[in-house]
Amino acid sequence: MIVMGIGGFWRIKQWLTVLKNDAVLLYFAWKHPRTPGRVKALLIALVVYVFSPLDILPDYLPFIGVTDDITVILSGLLILTRMLPPAVREDCGKASEQWRGGIKRLLGWLLLLAIGWILLLGLGFYYLFSRG
Repeated sequence: MIVMGIGGFWRIKQWLTVLKNDAVLLYFAWKHPRTPGRVKALLIALVVYVFSPLDILPDYLPFIGVTDDITVILSGLLILTRMLPPAVREDCGKASEQWRGGIKRLLGWLLLLAIGWILLLGLGFYYLFSRG
């Protein structure tokens, strides 16, 4: 039996953060004019593989069917990020940091909006059903 401690979960969270940041960075690299054509072509291939119904291993196989997709996606993100020229990686890194800062504010506003709607909905149900 394998037991993973808190440190193991922390490392998984760090990896997921790195992969999320790499995905955002590759989005900005796609739009960058100095991104090499081979990186863009491999990025297209990765996106096509993700959305394609054809897989290396079928998804209906328990556990194994999903692991090939996860492996291809994670490996692709890591390899494509490292294939970017340093100048492009730096430019796209700055753009992705600005975007991530803006998305946190947007998510905060959306959370406040959702709480407001829930409160209004609760208030409406209260008045609708309390008057009998």
